[in-house]
Amino acid sequence: MKKLFFIALILTAVNNLNAKEINVKSVIKSVTVFRNGAQVNQSASMIINAGRNELVFSKLAMSLNAESIQVSGKGDFTILSVYHRLNYLDKLKQNLRIVELTDSIELISKQMEYINSEINVYTEESSMIRANKVIGSQQQGVKVSELELAANFFRKRLTEIFTKTLDLNYKLKNLNKTKNQLQNQLNTLSSNSTEAVSEIVVEVIAEKTVNASVDLSYIVNEAGWNPEYDIRAIDINKPIELHARALIYQNTGVDWKNVMLTISTGNPNQSGIMPTLYTWYLNYRTVGSKNRRLEATSYSNAGATEDKALMGMAYAPAQGRALMKSKSDASNSANYTTATQTQTNVKYEISIPYNVPSSNKVTSVKIQKYNLAASYRYFCVPKLDEDVFLQARITGWEDLKLVPGNVNIFFEGTYVSKSYLNPESFIDTLDISLGRDKSIIVKREKTEDKNKNSLIGGSKKIERNWKISIRNAKNQDIHLVIEDQIPLSRNKEIEVEMLENSGAKYDAITGKLSWEFDLKPKNTNTLNFSYQVKYPKDYYFINME
Repeated sequence: MKKLFFIALILTAVNNLNAKEINVKSVIKSVTVFRNGAQVNQSASMIINAGRNELVFSKLAMSLNAESIQVSGKGDFTILSVYHRLNYLDKLKQNLRIVELTDSIELISKQMEYINSEINVYTEESSMIRANKVIGSQQQGVKVSELELAANFFRKRLTEIFTKTLDLNYKLKNLNKTKNQLQNQLNTLSSNSTEAVSEIVVEVIAEKTVNASVDLSYIVNEAGWNPEYDIRAIDINKPIELHARALIYQNTGVDWKNVMLTISTGNPNQSGIMPTLYTWYLNYRTVGSKNRRLEATSYSNAGATEDKALMGMAYAPAQGRALMKSKSDASNSANYTTATQTQTNVKYEISIPYNVPSSNKVTSVKIQKYNLAASYRYFCVPKLDEDVFLQARITGWEDLKLVPGNVNIFFEGTYVSKSYLNPESFIDTLDISLGRDKSIIVKREKTEDKNKNSLIGGSKKIERNWKISIRNAKNQDIHLVIEDQIPLSRNKEIEVEMLENSGAKYDAITGKLSWEFDLKPKNTNTLNFSYQVKYPKDYYFINME
């Protein structure tokens, strides 16, 4: 009896040493999408048996960053270890759309085979008729009625064959076109399929059978987002509306279905280790060296490549041991988005779930709407373009932490143009062109009767006079800026002198002339400017105008 007891005890101990593998069905709950990369958060509930167990989270993205895995749980059990592995046998299930496309292509291929068979039959029949077109023989002639009957048969039947063949070829052409379109679509979807899937194995131990839940998070690389903006000016008496969107892409091989999204301007792949400035020592080479240079040791990001997230491992009961700080739910707002600014980046929490499929297509998510103060003016550079542009000068955008991206510009509900918004290139005012206004007429012309060319000693003098005429055909006052320029000299032998500028602001560094004034409805204004260039008579200019 004692022997049986000890055998049972040993078997129990051995059984506890061999962990039982449990395939866990998990659900992606939320995703934080960074500019490059994304943090996927998913959870699962399961029953953990007494003893050691290996919880296998399968069918995860192949591009999963193993060093970013974090695990936490709730229940009376202990997490012993966490590791990542690739499974080449259990591939991701085919996308339903891939199955549909494959079936459609097979069906079309069968239809094309049937049509080709019909065409072959008609071709053989036509050949047979042509081969038997000889009527009668040399010994016996053919009656006219028989010849007429045979001719009618040939004509009628061959016409039917040609017509049928033509129709079948037309159907075949259309089917082949549809098949190619479906095949291209299938190739696009199939290119996203992966040959292997990731698995995360969490080894746990429990004293008894328990109900448990496990949360895990990890970084995937084949995902990210790009910003896109709409700037909408309703009219010149209202603030500018700035609509910000995130164009999310992901090719991880796993669809994100009904997940809560957080859009972050951060970069999970960027090193978080501060650079260390080391002592800078100078050295020298011996006198005989031809190539002399200073040898220096400058600062470096020591260990930056080693700045990687630790594997999530815990050796205490999992309840209350969350390795990843939980995020609060996004509060409801007019556009379902809450913006949170940290010390290093901005997060936009979307409070409604989204579907983001793994594909080459982007998912557009509206993340924020801003009303910005703006002043309006009209702007023209008649030397380059005599059309007048309405310009909005936007202020108060500095605290929005905008990311450079494409912008679509709308004025009074009409699309105007596409541009690029780079907040880093502006200081305090963001200038946006809202398009051309044909009701303000600007004309730039040379005043030929005032232009002069003269020769004095060994020098030439050229005087150029310009007139800019402006007419406001609108029914309201306008504030207008006109810009032009005079040439500058880089050669001390070439002298440029301003003669007249009609009160323009002159920038001596750039040669730019700027007039800023108000113009009442139906009124006109004229601006004159002139300059003189003195240079050696042997010089010839090709850009004097």
